[in-house]
Amino acid sequence: MNEQEMRKLYEKMMREKKIKSKFIIENLSHEGSKITWHVDELIEIWNKLNKNEKCIAKYINFALDTCHIFNSQLDVRGFFNVFDKEIGFKHLTCIHLNDAKEKYRDRHESLFNGFIGNKYGTYTNKSGKKVKFNGDPYIFCDIVDMIESYEIPMVIERNDDKDDYQCIKDQIDALNNLRKGRKYGIYY
Repeated sequence: MNEQEMRKLYEKMMREKKIKSKFIIENLSHEGSKITWHVDELIEIWNKLNKNEKCIAKYINFALDTCHIFNSQLDVRGFFNVFDKEIGFKHLTCIHLNDAKEKYRDRHESLFNGFIGNKYGTYTNKSGKKVKFNGDPYIFCDIVDMIESYEIPMVIERNDDKDDYQCIKDQIDALNNLRKGRKYGIYY
């Protein structure tokens, strides 16, 4: 959303004057010329609204997607920490808790099976060579720990090749087990 689009949204909201819904701005994956992919852009939008348009700032909240953050080659934990410091988790409506199926494209993967959370992963690069990578499964635990007291809903998207129910259950169980193990000093 650029300034001109924000202005149009603001003008429409002012004309209608009866706004009951929130507008949710989601961070995007950095592909092409998209904006709102970097936490600084979200902060800039928020600060402009709070400074110049307080009457509509109360109708704006945010959604953060872990896959989008990773695909933008940003530090996932750092993104959440800066967001909380500069905007605040109280303005966070939802988190899309997704792993990344690909390194530089917006392709979601089940938790702990992609580039973010798979500790011992491999992928085939463009030249056909198998390459090892080390994800950090505790990133997802850290995010849940950061936002837990705010009771922010989390969306866990499924992997297309699995049964919906079982895939979602497995992801939630794995996340809970990892958090429980870490609580007792057991690390993966």
